[in-house]
Amino acid sequence: MSYFLSVAILFFCMGCFHKPSPQPETSEMTVSPGVSFDGETVIEPMFPVEAHEETLEEPSIEDTAAAFPVQPNPKFAADASPLVQLPKVSDLVPQVEVYVTRLEKSLDDLDGSPRFVEDADVLYRDANTLALIALSLGLSKEDNPYKKAAPAMIQAAMKMETVKNFDEAAKVIAEIKRSLKAEADPTILSWDKKIVSLRPIMKAVPNINTLVKRNLRTEAALKKGTRIVVEGSAVMAAIGQGSIPNSVETIKPGAVKEWTAHCFEFRDAALALNRAASDYEAGKGKFDAIQNAYEALSDSCDSCHKLFYNGEVPKD
Repeated sequence: MSYFLSVAILFFCMGCFHKPSPQPETSEMTVSPGVSFDGETVIEPMFPVEAHEETLEEPSIEDTAAAFPVQPNPKFAADASPLVQLPKVSDLVPQVEVYVTRLEKSLDDLDGSPRFVEDADVLYRDANTLALIALSLGLSKEDNPYKKAAPAMIQAAMKMETVKNFDEAAKVIAEIKRSLKAEADPTILSWDKKIVSLRPIMKAVPNINTLVKRNLRTEAALKKGTRIVVEGSAVMAAIGQGSIPNSVETIKPGAVKEWTAHCFEFRDAALALNRAASDYEAGKGKFDAIQNAYEALSDSCDSCHKLFYNGEVPKD
């Protein structure tokens, strides 16, 4: 994994999009009917969307996570199948606690910052990532601790986009933590609606990539950090899928077909890395296979740069 691949991924995640013209709302959500927080029920309507109906029959995979509803890039599909094997629920559930803990630590680090909004990028980044993890778990065909909580988790996480100071951020984090025990109908969720902002979610990719790459330097490192690679690649797959509706925020908002294709490729490369790392963890995979899968993930970023990276790091 070369220095240049790492730089390429960073450039992609910071440079493949521009700041769009002001939008009425980052997310199309308001508040979910029947979402319960500590016994209090919120009654305002949420998600003016219909429940997503699958057009493809998903493969039967034990402990399968969210049903990614679009066809994969064939070169990453297992056995040339038109369907894609998905990350396991067990690869995503632990990441909820990881990201909540990160938000709390980052907020502590920001205490007393005179430039809170400028320094709070990490909060926006991790809250957006948590929203896509929640979306994945809410759309899961398998039961999991956050399936019914997902709508409230997304709603709470996306409030981080508007915080302007420490106290406001603290209130959002408290709401996120309460939302983990909320219950609502997850069928109101859909992969087809834009719920996150592209800039912070793309900044999440180099952050995750750094953790993954650190544990792929040697096989000895991988043996200690296999879980990090497995879970990190699962989250990157969710980011690839969840970024598809955000084409309007790229530097070429009209290139919807091309953007979607590149999101497919990145998502499926992340899934391939997830499968390779999972096989290794189960004692039936090889280190070289994981390295090759990681190189393919990096290549998917490079191919996207050719169209969506304009050579400059965008400024707010």
